[in-house]
Amino acid sequence: MKEMLIAFFIVLAISAAWKWPQDSGPDAPQPGGPTTAPVTENPGENPLLSSATEHTFKEQVLDAKMPVLVEFYNNDDPHCKNMEPTISELATDYQASIKVVKVDVANNPQLGQKYEIGLMPGLIIFRNGRRLQSVQGELTKQDLAEFIQRNVPAPEPRVGGGG
Repeated sequence: MKEMLIAFFIVLAISAAWKWPQDSGPDAPQPGGPTTAPVTENPGENPLLSSATEHTFKEQVLDAKMPVLVEFYNNDDPHCKNMEPTISELATDYQASIKVVKVDVANNPQLGQKYEIGLMPGLIIFRNGRRLQSVQGELTKQDLAEFIQRNVPAPEPRVGGGG
């Protein structure tokens, strides 16, 4: 099983570095090797989302004072792209009770291996430095909200627009 996971992440890394024919535009990988997206403290447009790398994971997640929902994702995965708005909305709705951190497994494969991420996106809730529960694959907003509520004792979420 461990060998299969290692092979999976090697293929994933190679795939992320390869310029596929459908890739085009300014953000597409260019010939000549892998490209790495800059790690931002606040990915996307939601300032409540943060990124973690292999170097910052302990500080961002394991040492956090509040529970943390970690989304292990890959920018090229359609399920991850579909869940981006949901993750952003829930980061806002549950900001009083949970921190949301994103980990790009293409740039941080060791974290994906360590936490046994097979399907994308992989979602894990951590509290007090411990892994509580995980789920993998694309979820609806309601399913993900229920996953958070089952694992994080929290006040009612702040009701935002959309649903």
